[in-house]
Amino acid sequence: MTALEQTDRVVVVGAGLAGLNAVEALRRSGFPGPVTLLGQEQLHPYDRPPLSKQVLQGSAAGPAYLRPPADYDELDLELLLGRRATGLDTGRRVVHLDDGTALPYDVLVLAVGAAPRWLPGAEGRQGVHVLRTYDDGVRLHDAVRAAGSLAVVGGGPLGLEAAASARMTGARVDLVEQLAGPMAAVLGPRLVAAVTALHVAAGISLHLATGVAGVLGTDRVSGLALTDGTTLEAPVVLLALGVVPSTSWLDGSGVELLPDGAVRCDASGRTSAPGVWAVGDAAGWQDQTGRHRRIEHWTSAVDQAATVAGELTGTPTPRGLPYSWSDQYASTLQVVGEVGPHTEVEVHPIGDGLLALHADRDRLLGVVALDARRQVGRARKLLRAGAGVDEAREAFLR
Repeated sequence: MTALEQTDRVVVVGAGLAGLNAVEALRRSGFPGPVTLLGQEQLHPYDRPPLSKQVLQGSAAGPAYLRPPADYDELDLELLLGRRATGLDTGRRVVHLDDGTALPYDVLVLAVGAAPRWLPGAEGRQGVHVLRTYDDGVRLHDAVRAAGSLAVVGGGPLGLEAAASARMTGARVDLVEQLAGPMAAVLGPRLVAAVTALHVAAGISLHLATGVAGVLGTDRVSGLALTDGTTLEAPVVLLALGVVPSTSWLDGSGVELLPDGAVRCDASGRTSAPGVWAVGDAAGWQDQTGRHRRIEHWTSAVDQAATVAGELTGTPTPRGLPYSWSDQYASTLQVVGEVGPHTEVEVHPIGDGLLALHADRDRLLGVVALDARRQVGRARKLLRAGAGVDEAREAFLR
């Protein structure tokens, strides 16, 4: 017996990548019942990776729609755009909306995503930007073009991509990162050094191992005071400091949240509330070690949506390996499996690129490829087979 009857009403809150893929996966699995997809933005679901690249560079003709708006009839769903969920009654199985209406459900999929993190005192200051929506991307592009400069706070993938895109348009770019190097929370020292070199060669001014002590200016930002005593002139600032799960509206609903605000889920996306599942950036799924964590990657959102749809319809779908990528200038950084700064065991030149092996003792956990795209398929096969480091070394270097 599956968790979903053919006449059940499914409501998906969040019309992004995870939410739309959950709907599509349900239909592919043969579910014929009523489905509602609720989205806070007026736009049809679109892809977010282009925001820090094509949109910021000014080469995008518009949103990168995940599905052509004209094709939604094929999904036979109720699409509610420009509407926001404000509360949840899991006892009555009702989602409350910002217009005062109540949306009943039999099964609820939370794909609510996350909101950018702000520096204290920066929110609402003119010239200070975050990058989460298409409108954010357009505003940032226009501001950088007018000012000819950008200061990025945060050296993760989003901050690095935005810095690269702005520099490619000819803007002067400063990047501030609290850690000793870009992506140092994920990559080992050899890859951190390689990524650093990419940005230095492009003319980015890197301010590493320092943070922001204050945002200068009154109504409009004029600069940043750094904790190392440096003052940066900065009429345009992008905050790329990570995100906070958009789950405050779930308070008191009976849906258990983790300390970081993510929805606590089991290994298949079930929450603590009957009939409620969660996917995407706000979902803290249980991993093989028993830990609950969010994985803010494009492929994870797709995999989780397929897993939930499979559980609901009795058509289990194998989980894919964690995978992410970042395009910076002409380079591509790809990460497969589980990696961290302390799991990197060795790095090998591969053609014009680098390949880092990450392991726990001898067991291969993950692979990072910088400009070594052809090795990623081989990395997936090795990780699925539970290969050791010696086997991986032989496979990559023979």
